[in-house]
Amino acid sequence: MRHISLKYPAKIAMQITLRPECPADEHAISTDATGPAHDPARFQFYEIVRVAANNPELAEIHHETGAIIGLSEFDESEHWLYGVFIFRDEQCWSIAERDLMATGQHTTRAALYGENPQSLRVRVDEQGRGWPADR
Repeated sequence: MRHISLKYPAKIAMQITLRPECPADEHAISTDATGPAHDPARFQFYEIVRVAANNPELAEIHHETGAIIGLSEFDESEHWLYGVFIFRDEQCWSIAERDLMATGQHTTRAALYGENPQSLRVRVDEQGRGWPADR
């Protein structure tokens, strides 16, 4: 089983739900999905992206590539916030759309989670710390 660590820039706190047990079509977000300002999502699930070098809070992953595994509306100024699984460290980061660049590549659900993935429920407290829900 693969363990995924979550990393967030200091000023961002959010809750991500990873549901690898869902059929692949439930993860799909159509290009007409809209955010707070009714703008379409720029990136789709399992799209491979590169982290831009414009945000100092993300300095340790500038220019790294990863796959989109989460998508959330953020607020009026940040149209979309993505969960990006960074391949180098095998960690998931929460990254604003403006800090990501398209690569034109995609991966698959099976490549990230395996053919028979297991699910894990996580509880998250007010400070953004998480632990397995069955503890």
